[in-house]
Amino acid sequence: MKTEFLIVITIFIDIALIYILFNEKLNHFDKYAVIFVIFVHLCFLINIYFENKKSIDIIHVIYVLYVFIFSLFFKNKYLIYLSIVIIIMQLIAKYLIFGQCPMGKFDNIKIIYEFFNTIHKNFIDLTFIVLAILLYRVYLIKS
Repeated sequence: MKTEFLIVITIFIDIALIYILFNEKLNHFDKYAVIFVIFVHLCFLINIYFENKKSIDIIHVIYVLYVFIFSLFFKNKYLIYLSIVIIIMQLIAKYLIFGQCPMGKFDNIKIIYEFFNTIHKNFIDLTFIVLAILLYRVYLIKS
């Protein structure tokens, strides 16, 4: 079920990204971030098909960087909205549906696995801090 969930969510995100790419005026950072994420998602879907766990863990690291760092620099309101939706979906999947992150625990990258096990309790705080910042940015855009 996790695999099917991840595939559906990835396709949903890609449809939204493609729509934003072709219908919104994007600055260079936003445009290249969208193109990069679509490319990473293509790699992700290929690696799910071939069950390449190490590559999936690497893509998981990219996902964490994208959502929790790069999304803070988006200027396009729809990319900010999408980032908020992604974070909320991640929280629902992790805490309500699966009881853990559906992408796994970075088992194949030892240093990342140890790092996230060390900060795990604070990571939920970081998630809500990023979510609050993004929501505030939406408020500023609407004002």
